[in-house]
Amino acid sequence: MKGVDQMIEDILKEKKNMTNGEERIADYFLDKKTLLRKQSSRSIASQLFINPSMITRFCQKLGFHGYTDFLEQYFCLLYTSDAA
Repeated sequence: MKGVDQMIEDILKEKKNMTNGEERIADYFLDKKTLLRKQSSRSIASQLFINPSMITRFCQKLGFHGYTDFLEQYFCLLYTSDAA
């Protein structure tokens, strides 16, 4: 059975029903996973040349309350699965 962290990565990789902007966010999240904890949604948005609210909406589309909730859940799951 896959861990939730792997399921999140699978969703990010699959890009099913994602707009071009959402695909760029998903790619960034996958490519820069280790840097995400230190980056704000504004910082990421400026690097991707998108509005910060687009990152919040993207995380909500994945089932989280927003970017901060996504980070907390994702990194909690990553560190839990690494320790196991």
